[in-house]
Amino acid sequence: MALSITTPLGGRGGSETPASGGVTLRSEFKYRQQRRETILKSSRLMDDERTILGLDRASNSERASLTIVNGMSVDPAVRSQLREPFRLANFIPSLRIPEIVFPRSDSSERSALEAHWRNSYGLARRASDAIYRALRSVEVIGAMRQPPPRTSLHSGAVSDKIGVAGENWASLVALAMSGRSRQTFMPLVGSWLKAAGIAADVKVTWLSDRHFEVGIKHPVTGEVENILDVGRGTSQVLPVLIGGYRLRAGDTYLVEEPEIHLHPRAQASLGDFFCELTQRGVQSIVETHSEYLITRLQQHVASGALRPEQVVFYYVSASGGSKRLQSMELSPEATFVGGIPGGFFPQRLEEANRLVQARGKRSASVNHD
Repeated sequence: MALSITTPLGGRGGSETPASGGVTLRSEFKYRQQRRETILKSSRLMDDERTILGLDRASNSERASLTIVNGMSVDPAVRSQLREPFRLANFIPSLRIPEIVFPRSDSSERSALEAHWRNSYGLARRASDAIYRALRSVEVIGAMRQPPPRTSLHSGAVSDKIGVAGENWASLVALAMSGRSRQTFMPLVGSWLKAAGIAADVKVTWLSDRHFEVGIKHPVTGEVENILDVGRGTSQVLPVLIGGYRLRAGDTYLVEEPEIHLHPRAQASLGDFFCELTQRGVQSIVETHSEYLITRLQQHVASGALRPEQVVFYYVSASGGSKRLQSMELSPEATFVGGIPGGFFPQRLEEANRLVQARGKRSASVNHD
């Protein structure tokens, strides 16, 4: 199993980005059967020319050792003394490292390594920070989003993330609509809700200094109801919209099944939402079962709002005891290059054929009588 992350060395719009490009973190993992755990096997922090930092784990070791510093191999005798600054945070190497204090020694190997490290420390630090920023810029929201509360408690401390279960959305809305936030995502959320025919507006009513409720204004009647009393789709899509509209250019959005509990019109409107995020420079990785969402994205490619290379679909199929990932690219006319694989949303065509057959049988029966 492997992981690869590439980002500009200078970060978001940074002035330190070199002409040669960016920095890449490549990590390999292995599964230890006896303990039933996944561990880091090796990691490489690289720019376009060299390995800035290299970490490797020996088969008989519990910890990874620094093996490469800016293209120079680290002597095995020195590696054990350089382990402390390089810790692992879950599966990702923690590369926000302090400056290494080398032990005093007359060893020419250590002296050369120390001099080499001093000369390359700035590059290693900037590269580490760039990867850290790239990881921090990823927003994730899962398919199992929490049901909305009837009332919420605003503690004053608000996370900068929507939460995997969308658990922080209400506090983010309350903060944004209280005038104490400079973020302007709520007008975007309101515009999408109107276009999708879900709601005319979102209201926040303060019940006390700390308690509030979120209300949804009906798109036709204008009635405002507590979010717990309206359709489940509204409470499920709000975290998706808030999480996405808060992102900035260069961020990445991972979303599972954004279309849950939504009617077809709203599912199609999600295609507009992800098109808008793409145009703003946000990369979205979406797992979906909605043909309406996919068709709307195809429309944006056909109209020229999105370039074909900006939208790639991956179809997962299972056969022979294993799963296969197939890339489905679009042409400028928004047709699938190479055709559509078997099993990719065939239900509509199948149901249409059955409808035609049923009508034909009924017509034949009536005519026969």
